[in-house]
Amino acid sequence: MDAMEGCDDPPAGVRAGEEAAAGGDEFGASQPPRPTSRLLRPTLGLLALVAIVQWVPQWGEWWWSALITPFTPHLAVLAGALFVALLTLREWELSVLAIGLCMAQAWPVWEAASASDLTQAEALEWRARQAAEQRQLKQPLPPLGDLRQAPESCRLLLANVNTANQGWERLLDLVQAEQPDVIALLEVSDAWMEGLAPLLATHPLRAAEPRGDNFGIALWSRIEPTTAAVIQSTNPSIFSRETPMIRARLPLAGGPLSLLVGHAPPPIGQGLTGRRNIQVIGLGAMASSDHDRTVLAGDFNMTPWCPPLRGLLGDRHQLHDARRTSGAGLLTTWPAALPSALRIPIDHILHDASVTCTSLRLGPPIGSDHLPLIADLR
Repeated sequence: MDAMEGCDDPPAGVRAGEEAAAGGDEFGASQPPRPTSRLLRPTLGLLALVAIVQWVPQWGEWWWSALITPFTPHLAVLAGALFVALLTLREWELSVLAIGLCMAQAWPVWEAASASDLTQAEALEWRARQAAEQRQLKQPLPPLGDLRQAPESCRLLLANVNTANQGWERLLDLVQAEQPDVIALLEVSDAWMEGLAPLLATHPLRAAEPRGDNFGIALWSRIEPTTAAVIQSTNPSIFSRETPMIRARLPLAGGPLSLLVGHAPPPIGQGLTGRRNIQVIGLGAMASSDHDRTVLAGDFNMTPWCPPLRGLLGDRHQLHDARRTSGAGLLTTWPAALPSALRIPIDHILHDASVTCTSLRLGPPIGSDHLPLIADLR
């Protein structure tokens, strides 16, 4: 019987191999990478490469980096999804890398969406002033037909209307509903100028250069400006023509307000990316050299976390993002057809410290690929 029992036991070498295999199953040391993990690893590697390119200043100037950077929130969500997937697969080291990338991508977005950096006393003072100004803004606005002489506040409507769009009736309805004092439109063509002819009854045309190449621009205002003119940038646009901008000086009760409106080229190719950056930086330089209170508005084809715009909002130019100072959040504007979480904020209203933005909000769709911005400024 003892001999037979001995025959039933496997040899020592076989028994050791089985134990090693069992240990491998328990700890996963000898398991080959799972098929799902094989797909996640290159995705995580590509995401890490994109992040490195974004963080290195010299590489961040490349056009494809400029094209990717506006979609930083989407990259943060992707990194977060990878973190959850890798955690589920017990890929501990890779999951740590994924959550690190998620936090690194989410930080500049959170910073852009958060309120301005104020001390507690400054924040309390700002909230009290904002509440008082909001009470004043709730008073009935003058009828649309009335011109305003040095008002205390100014309501600005900024919209990229899209040259191919024919939704001028929607824009006229928006003007009737919001009663803006100043209307700044981008991508204005001759057809748009004709379609918006009814505006002239309430908002005299102050400056315009309609064009068919998506760089037309126009300004209507029922505040009589002391000056208003189309000025040309020194940077050729995509069609090798100078890109027009508008500069207007509006008399307000708190002092003259200098309004600069521009439309930067999209970051498609290295040449256009460089021109976009130079134009936005040039607008910032014009704003910082102006002795009046200054507002800078337009479609800059970049988000608040893109390096050129972050530089514009730094100490050098002393400009502030109305999204932050008004506490409005990101207010994503493009592309209008997508839900808010999938859009990006590339239309902007910036101002210096002497201007207060008491309210900033999105307008309804007007048939364009951009949503309008409506700001109350003092």
